[in-house]
Amino acid sequence: MKKINLYFLYQSAILLVVLCLLCASCISLGGLYCGYNQLSDEQKQQVKVLETFIENIVADGNIYLVTHEQVAAFIKTHEDVLIYEYTPWCSAENCANPHEVAKLCKERGSAFLLISTTLEDFSDLLKLKLPTFAINHHAYQTNVRSKYLRKFYDTLTGIPEKERGLGSYYLFRNGQFVQAYKNFRDAFDLNQ
Repeated sequence: MKKINLYFLYQSAILLVVLCLLCASCISLGGLYCGYNQLSDEQKQQVKVLETFIENIVADGNIYLVTHEQVAAFIKTHEDVLIYEYTPWCSAENCANPHEVAKLCKERGSAFLLISTTLEDFSDLLKLKLPTFAINHHAYQTNVRSKYLRKFYDTLTGIPEKERGLGSYYLFRNGQFVQAYKNFRDAFDLNQ
Protein backbone atom coordinates (compact mmCIF):
# COMPACT_ATOMS: atom_id res chain seq x y z
CA MET A 1 0.00 0.00 0.00
CA LYS A 2 2.83 2.43 0.83
CA LYS A 3 4.47 1.80 -2.56
CA ILE A 4 1.31 2.83 -4.39
CA ASN A 5 0.97 6.00 -2.35
CA LEU A 6 4.63 6.92 -2.91
CA TYR A 7 4.27 6.31 -6.64
CA PHE A 8 1.15 8.49 -6.75
CA LEU A 9 2.91 11.23 -4.79
CA TYR A 10 5.91 11.07 -7.13
CA GLN A 11 3.68 11.40 -10.20
CA SER A 12 1.73 14.24 -8.62
CA ALA A 13 4.93 16.10 -7.78
CA ILE A 14 6.23 15.78 -11.35
CA LEU A 15 2.91 16.99 -12.76
CA LEU A 16 2.93 19.96 -10.41
CA VAL A 17 6.47 20.92 -11.47
CA VAL A 18 5.56 20.70 -15.16
CA LEU A 19 2.46 22.85 -14.64
CA CYS A 20 4.46 25.44 -12.71
CA LEU A 21 7.05 25.61 -15.49
CA LEU A 22 4.35 26.09 -18.10
CA CYS A 23 2.78 28.90 -16.12
CA ALA A 24 6.10 30.67 -15.59
CA SER A 25 7.34 30.43 -19.17
CA CYS A 26 6.60 32.44 -22.30
CA ILE A 27 4.57 29.53 -23.62
CA SER A 28 1.12 29.30 -22.20
CA LEU A 29 -1.76 27.09 -23.19
CA GLY A 30 -3.67 30.20 -24.21
CA GLY A 31 -0.73 31.34 -26.34
CA LEU A 32 -1.17 28.62 -28.92
CA TYR A 33 -3.40 30.79 -31.11
CA CYS A 34 -3.53 34.40 -32.29
CA GLY A 35 -6.00 35.42 -29.59
CA TYR A 36 -8.41 37.28 -31.87
CA ASN A 37 -11.39 35.06 -31.08
CA GLN A 38 -11.02 35.79 -27.35
CA LEU A 39 -11.36 39.56 -27.86
CA SER A 40 -14.57 41.40 -27.09
CA ASP A 41 -16.46 43.01 -29.98
CA GLU A 42 -15.13 46.40 -28.89
CA GLN A 43 -11.54 45.13 -28.85
CA LYS A 44 -11.97 43.53 -32.28
CA GLN A 45 -12.85 47.01 -33.61
CA GLN A 46 -9.42 48.18 -32.45
CA VAL A 47 -7.61 45.50 -34.46
CA LYS A 48 -7.14 46.85 -37.96
CA VAL A 49 -5.51 45.50 -41.08
CA LEU A 50 -2.77 47.95 -42.05
CA GLU A 51 -3.83 49.84 -45.17
CA THR A 52 -1.10 52.48 -45.24
CA PHE A 53 2.64 52.65 -44.72
CA ILE A 54 4.03 51.62 -41.34
CA GLU A 55 5.65 55.06 -41.02
CA ASN A 56 2.18 56.62 -40.87
CA ILE A 57 1.13 54.72 -37.73
CA VAL A 58 1.18 56.34 -34.31
CA ALA A 59 0.02 55.05 -30.94
CA ASP A 60 -3.68 55.65 -31.57
CA GLY A 61 -5.35 52.94 -29.48
CA ASN A 62 -5.32 50.38 -32.28
CA ILE A 63 -3.23 47.35 -33.11
CA TYR A 64 -2.38 46.98 -36.77
CA LEU A 65 -2.09 43.63 -38.52
CA VAL A 66 0.88 43.49 -40.90
CA THR A 67 2.34 41.12 -43.45
CA HIS A 68 6.00 40.46 -44.16
CA GLU A 69 5.68 42.51 -47.38
CA GLN A 70 4.62 45.62 -45.44
CA VAL A 71 7.42 45.19 -42.91
CA ALA A 72 9.95 44.57 -45.72
CA ALA A 73 8.89 47.84 -47.36
CA PHE A 74 9.52 49.64 -44.05
CA ILE A 75 12.91 47.96 -43.65
CA LYS A 76 14.00 49.08 -47.13
CA THR A 77 13.46 52.74 -46.18
CA HIS A 78 15.70 52.67 -43.09
CA GLU A 79 19.40 51.99 -42.60
CA ASP A 80 18.96 50.01 -39.36
CA VAL A 81 15.75 48.40 -38.10
CA LEU A 82 15.27 46.38 -34.94
CA ILE A 83 12.09 44.33 -34.73
CA TYR A 84 10.98 43.20 -31.31
CA GLU A 85 8.95 39.99 -31.53
CA TYR A 86 7.02 40.83 -28.39
CA THR A 87 5.18 38.30 -26.24
CA PRO A 88 3.09 40.33 -23.77
CA TRP A 89 3.14 37.88 -20.85
CA CYS A 90 6.80 36.93 -21.14
CA SER A 91 8.76 37.56 -17.96
CA ALA A 92 12.01 35.85 -18.96
CA GLU A 93 15.29 37.72 -18.63
CA ASN A 94 15.48 38.55 -22.35
CA CYS A 95 11.91 39.84 -22.57
CA ALA A 96 12.51 43.55 -22.23
CA ASN A 97 10.20 46.45 -21.68
CA PRO A 98 9.36 47.72 -25.19
CA HIS A 99 9.95 51.33 -24.09
CA GLU A 100 13.52 50.45 -23.11
CA VAL A 101 14.15 48.88 -26.52
CA ALA A 102 12.51 51.81 -28.35
CA LYS A 103 14.61 54.30 -26.36
CA LEU A 104 17.86 52.52 -27.18
CA CYS A 105 16.92 52.32 -30.87
CA LYS A 106 16.20 56.05 -30.92
CA GLU A 107 19.55 56.80 -29.22
CA ARG A 108 21.32 54.63 -31.81
CA GLY A 109 19.44 56.14 -34.75
CA SER A 110 17.73 52.86 -35.55
CA ALA A 111 14.11 52.37 -36.49
CA PHE A 112 12.07 50.24 -34.10
CA LEU A 113 9.08 48.00 -34.76
CA LEU A 114 7.08 46.34 -32.00
CA ILE A 115 5.35 43.26 -33.42
CA SER A 116 3.30 41.30 -30.92
CA THR A 117 3.22 37.54 -31.29
CA THR A 118 -0.42 37.47 -30.20
CA LEU A 119 -3.48 39.59 -29.53
CA GLU A 120 -3.84 38.12 -26.06
CA ASP A 121 -3.31 40.58 -23.21
CA PHE A 122 -4.86 43.14 -25.53
CA SER A 123 -5.31 45.82 -22.87
CA ASP A 124 -1.65 45.54 -21.86
CA LEU A 125 -0.59 46.04 -25.48
CA LEU A 126 -2.58 49.26 -25.70
CA LYS A 127 -1.19 50.52 -22.39
CA LEU A 128 2.27 50.55 -23.97
CA LYS A 129 1.30 53.68 -25.92
CA LEU A 130 3.65 52.70 -28.74
CA PRO A 131 2.70 52.00 -32.34
CA THR A 132 1.91 48.30 -32.04
CA PHE A 133 1.65 45.72 -34.76
CA ALA A 134 0.72 42.07 -34.85
CA ILE A 135 1.12 39.57 -37.63
CA ASN A 136 -1.86 39.34 -39.95
CA HIS A 137 -2.56 35.66 -39.34
CA HIS A 138 -5.23 35.69 -42.09
CA ALA A 139 -2.50 36.34 -44.67
CA TYR A 140 -0.75 33.15 -43.57
CA GLN A 141 -3.99 31.13 -43.51
CA THR A 142 -3.63 30.00 -39.91
CA ASN A 143 -4.40 31.26 -36.44
CA VAL A 144 -1.86 28.87 -34.90
CA ARG A 145 0.78 31.13 -33.40
CA SER A 146 3.85 28.99 -34.08
CA LYS A 147 2.84 28.54 -37.74
CA TYR A 148 2.18 32.17 -38.63
CA LEU A 149 5.28 33.33 -36.73
CA ARG A 150 7.48 30.87 -38.63
CA LYS A 151 5.96 31.76 -42.01
CA PHE A 152 6.25 35.50 -41.32
CA TYR A 153 9.87 35.51 -40.13
CA ASP A 154 11.08 32.83 -42.57
CA THR A 155 9.81 34.97 -45.45
CA LEU A 156 10.86 38.32 -43.97
CA THR A 157 14.43 37.22 -43.23
CA GLY A 158 14.78 34.86 -46.19
CA ILE A 159 16.20 32.26 -43.83
CA PRO A 160 14.35 29.25 -42.36
CA GLU A 161 13.97 29.21 -38.59
CA LYS A 162 16.26 26.19 -38.18
CA GLU A 163 19.12 28.09 -39.83
CA ARG A 164 18.23 31.53 -38.44
CA GLY A 165 18.02 30.42 -34.83
CA LEU A 166 15.65 31.65 -32.21
CA GLY A 167 15.53 35.18 -30.93
CA SER A 168 13.03 37.90 -30.15
CA TYR A 169 15.03 40.73 -31.71
CA TYR A 170 15.64 40.85 -35.47
CA LEU A 171 18.22 43.28 -36.78
CA PHE A 172 18.14 44.49 -40.38
CA ARG A 173 20.83 46.70 -41.88
CA ASN A 174 20.53 48.35 -45.30
CA GLY A 175 17.48 46.23 -46.07
CA GLN A 176 19.20 42.94 -45.26
CA PHE A 177 18.64 40.60 -42.35
CA VAL A 178 21.68 40.57 -40.06
CA GLN A 179 20.80 38.25 -37.20
CA ALA A 180 18.18 37.22 -34.64
CA TYR A 181 19.19 38.01 -31.06
CA LYS A 182 17.90 36.71 -27.76
CA ASN A 183 18.85 39.96 -26.02
CA PHE A 184 18.33 43.35 -27.67
CA ARG A 185 21.57 44.72 -26.19
CA ASP A 186 23.50 42.14 -28.22
CA ALA A 187 22.14 43.70 -31.42
CA PHE A 188 24.02 46.88 -30.48
CA ASP A 189 27.07 45.09 -29.01
CA LEU A 190 26.28 46.43 -25.53
CA ASN A 191 26.88 43.14 -23.70
CA GLN A 192 30.51 42.73 -24.78
